[in-house]
Amino acid sequence: VHGWTEAERLFISVSDNGPGFPPGFDLSRSGGFGFTLVNALTAQMEGRLTPGAVPSDQSVPPGAHLTVDFPV
Repeated sequence: VHGWTEAERLFISVSDNGPGFPPGFDLSRSGGFGFTLVNALTAQMEGRLTPGAVPSDQSVPPGAHLTVDFPV
C-alpha cells in the first residue's frame, strides 16, 4: 500500500505479487462484492479507480496494481 498527494488529489495504490489482472479485465464488470463496494465508494467520493496504475517513483513488480484517487 502506498499513498501520496498530487494536484489536490489523494492517491492510494495497492499491489500484490499474484498473477495480476487477466487481459481485458474490466473493474466495472467484475461482479464481485469487493469491487462493487470499492466502485461505489470511489464514485461517492468523486474519485477514480485505475487498474495497473502505480506511482511513477515505484518499480513495478508482477501482480495486480490498483489505484484509487479522489479530491482532497
